[in-house]
Amino acid sequence: MKRLFIAEKPAMARDIAKHMGGRMTKKVGYVEVDMGGGVVNIVASCIGHLLKQAEPADYVKDLEFPGTFADLPILPDQWKLQIAEKKSAQVTLLRRLLRECDEVVNAGDPGREGQLIIDELLEFCGNRKPVKRILLNSLDSATVKRELANLQDNTRFKPIYQAGLGRQRADWLVGMNLSRAYTILGRRAQYRGVLSVGRVQSPTLALVVRRDRAIETFVPRDYWAVKALVRVDGGEFWARWKKPEPAPEWLDEEGRIVVQAEAERIVRATQGQTGQITRFETKPGKEEPLLPFSLATLQIFASAKWGYSAKEVLDACQYLYSEKKCFSYPRTDARHLVVALQAQIPDTLSAIAQTLSMLSPACAKADSSILGKAWDDSKVGEHYALIPTSEAADFASLTPIQQNLYRAVAQRYITLFYPDCLIERTSVEATVAQEVFAASGRVVKSEGWREVYAGEAPEPETPDANGKVAEEKEDEQRFPQMSLGQSAKAAQTVSEQKRTKPPTRMSDSSLLLAMTNVHQLVKDPQLRQRLQSSKGIGTSATRAAIIENLVEKGLLLREGKTLISSSAARVLIDALPATLLDPALSAMWENALDLVAAGKAPLDLFMQKQEAWLRQLLEKAQATGLGALSDAPLANANAGGASRGSGSGSRAGSSSGGSRSAGTSRSSSGSTASSRSAPQTGAGQNAGSGSRTPAPREIGHESSKTAPSAAVKACPECKTGKMVVRQARSGPSAGKPFLGCTNYPRCKHAERMPEKEPAR
Repeated sequence: MKRLFIAEKPAMARDIAKHMGGRMTKKVGYVEVDMGGGVVNIVASCIGHLLKQAEPADYVKDLEFPGTFADLPILPDQWKLQIAEKKSAQVTLLRRLLRECDEVVNAGDPGREGQLIIDELLEFCGNRKPVKRILLNSLDSATVKRELANLQDNTRFKPIYQAGLGRQRADWLVGMNLSRAYTILGRRAQYRGVLSVGRVQSPTLALVVRRDRAIETFVPRDYWAVKALVRVDGGEFWARWKKPEPAPEWLDEEGRIVVQAEAERIVRATQGQTGQITRFETKPGKEEPLLPFSLATLQIFASAKWGYSAKEVLDACQYLYSEKKCFSYPRTDARHLVVALQAQIPDTLSAIAQTLSMLSPACAKADSSILGKAWDDSKVGEHYALIPTSEAADFASLTPIQQNLYRAVAQRYITLFYPDCLIERTSVEATVAQEVFAASGRVVKSEGWREVYAGEAPEPETPDANGKVAEEKEDEQRFPQMSLGQSAKAAQTVSEQKRTKPPTRMSDSSLLLAMTNVHQLVKDPQLRQRLQSSKGIGTSATRAAIIENLVEKGLLLREGKTLISSSAARVLIDALPATLLDPALSAMWENALDLVAAGKAPLDLFMQKQEAWLRQLLEKAQATGLGALSDAPLANANAGGASRGSGSGSRAGSSSGGSRSAGTSRSSSGSTASSRSAPQTGAGQNAGSGSRTPAPREIGHESSKTAPSAAVKACPECKTGKMVVRQARSGPSAGKPFLGCTNYPRCKHAERMPEKEPAR
């Protein structure tokens, strides 16, 4: 009997074949494993998603982009899939293997997407062979052999597959229909770019717009910080004034003194006066090694430390994984490791030492018997954390970004086998003239795992979720020995005038952090918990692409390390209904899809509610438009006319029928009230609900209106960036647009704007 195993990725297929225990024979594109007794296992793989959803023009004949509102909504009756770009050879191979086998085994990753990737391929290829399912949460020999003996009927997992289809199709409906709708509105205002809309990208764009507006409307306020040099027998130390409880009205919401006279009063009252020590606590403490990286935490780390974009980090990690074999699977949300990997610790440390000689001493001192909280199977989902593998690499052959990332990941892994960093924390309060001054200190007693960093900070400083950087940090100061009630004199009291600072601009690191911690913006406790457990909006595999798509569409601008919203983005965010900007939409979808995956709700019902909600959103878009555009029309950044064809800006091949066109369906859309979807589908709110910020008066003056042709052109200098429209800020060309590389400032290649095409 021939049994075909189809894994999600080639590396997984190789690992499965290796641990089957039979005689392996490598073939072109797959592995044959003779298990004896007439059983031959053929192990092949997809390369991620081999298929993609068809374009709107494949459903509606002669459909142009963006078309008109009469074309909308586009609602496929029979959903179509197409082979993804550069994936046709793999589909051809798998089709042949499907014809030659007797039984198929879905060896996709556990979970919804893994089930979808394999099942949609089998359906696309018209498979009629029986299908089994193998669930592999780990790829060690014992697990593979155990699960080979425990194959399950794949039909048991059909609801999970349908939930995957529901997510995929609902995203298509939102993106394809609403991007067309708002781009139509943009065309009416002479804007020739694409106003892209999506379940994840719209809340993501809103995060940047809100941050930019918070910065631009920020009004600095003066405040006064009071501190005293407290002198006791045996020494002295600086302590900050501590606010009383309840807080007086001359403090702001963060406990800062905003009335200068009050600061001066505290100085006069305490200067040279003697009080006493009212608190003195010294406690030993420890800091455990930092958890290994997930892709998101590595992207945040690398953006903050070196200014790399999320896509640059993903691409480099993917190369180190697929080509150099020195990284584990990078697209992971996990920060923990499975216990089975402990057997590979010596080989992994040896590989690190061979790859990066500067870490060889640290590897030699590592104690593999130290196993901390990072090892926890219960906290690992489809993939464990990102770590080095037991494969050594030629470090000199790596690019600078690959070298930096390897070093960061390797150091984090090595620290797992070092003892905790031992510290001593001291808290002191002195009360003088009824005013309290507080100080704290942290002293490292034993470096432990910090020794691996040789004095470097283990993590770069990053702003918090609101874009603020901590102004006051725990002091590294030692205190003299003190006791409660001991005499203490304010030998010197000073008041320092300071000024509040605006939030920092978004960067790849802070935007990724905001996307993963977006639950903090959601009020509903159940939806907030859902977003927290699912690690925010987007996934490790998609967040970088979402950010880059917004850059390529001209909705986000890269200025050095920062991301800034264009004025087109702001108009779009002002026009979109609150429902589409609310990250809770993703949580509501997930709750609904959970019911589909559990077999408690049919996929058709979920899709019907999405279609009704979509009609409501389209009606609202057509009724409200893009705000105050008549007073400040969008600049025509694309000199040519509107592009034709599919949503990508090119003419797609058309086919007859296949969808419900708006000409027949709009009359059945019903009233706004009757077409509202149930809350769990994400359509429980009125599409127009929520307050809106007024649209800016000047729109479209920046570089961000990217012509579709420019947005997809690769930079000829660095080869990795894209040429997007920017605007000169100074010099004789100030205010004029030009094409610049998205890798600026690392790549400073620039070009003139292309000649204008005649309007169509």
